[in-house]
Amino acid sequence: MGNIGSCSVRSGCQTVNVSWEWNEMRAACPFCGDERIAESITASERMFGLEGAFTYHRCGACGSLFISDAPADLSPFYPAKYYSYTSDARSSLVAFCANLNARMRARTYLKLLRQSGTVIRSSTSFVDVGSGSGDLLRALQAIGLSHVLGIDPYLRPGTNTRGITVIRRAIEDVAEDAAPPRADVVMFHHSLEHVLDPSASLAAAAKLLAPAGAILVRIPIVSYAWERFGINWFSLDAPRHLCIPTERGFKSLAAQLNLRIVGSRYDSTSMQFLASEAYERGLTLSEAFPSNSLTTALRVVLSPKNVAARYLNRQRRGDQAAFVMVRENER
Repeated sequence: MGNIGSCSVRSGCQTVNVSWEWNEMRAACPFCGDERIAESITASERMFGLEGAFTYHRCGACGSLFISDAPADLSPFYPAKYYSYTSDARSSLVAFCANLNARMRARTYLKLLRQSGTVIRSSTSFVDVGSGSGDLLRALQAIGLSHVLGIDPYLRPGTNTRGITVIRRAIEDVAEDAAPPRADVVMFHHSLEHVLDPSASLAAAAKLLAPAGAILVRIPIVSYAWERFGINWFSLDAPRHLCIPTERGFKSLAAQLNLRIVGSRYDSTSMQFLASEAYERGLTLSEAFPSNSLTTALRVVLSPKNVAARYLNRQRRGDQAAFVMVRENER
């Protein structure tokens, strides 16, 4: 039996207590494997105001961040109002804008895949790991790519996926099936940072790939925003984000798995500033940016701080990036 932790959840006028058992503590970097620790920090849950205290280490070799004391069961930190699961709660106008944005994002990712040498046809099959209720997969369907499948172990039973098949299991378990689903493209859109062992998840993704397939990973990156905001950095997102690499750390992990990075782009936005500054003011994300609000979306899209975000992206200093990887010797 591990140690027990607890925290309080604020929900309107009510407070709900949540407790959990800790996983075993770790000190080795999940990206480069080095055991040297440059520093340790303590962060709390900021999206919903769950608070708690979670220790993160910064790798002394590659600079990546990783949690040392993750709860054994993270499901309490993915409530029904978590943004990946709330498509049913949107107004018709917000839903229209969200669907339009999802299609724009899908085309951006397809362009990166094509530029990296991936052939995209109407028959190309996609698996999205951490798909939530399937917004991105529906966007792919809408532009003519119908062979899609979601994998999300935290998707709550009864969530309306609106026709998208979502497997509620970890990708490692899916890859061990007698006849696992095969995919031309396996995607991790801000989901790889939610697992304790990114190496195991990427290895499982490689098992699911069809010949000449590609893995697309979009992930937070430890860079300028971490240096500027520290524990108030929006994408630290304790305790859901269990490990966040530097670019150097991510490249090290890919090399260990015999995966070759064939394309990349930084795609951070003004949220690295807007949300992090809200955290500095003591607000939760829910307080600063009401979910499913058109006003919220417009604040992010129209913020002048997008200029700074684009500058950081050009310098490869933004706080999130996309990487396309293939198995060695396949292209």
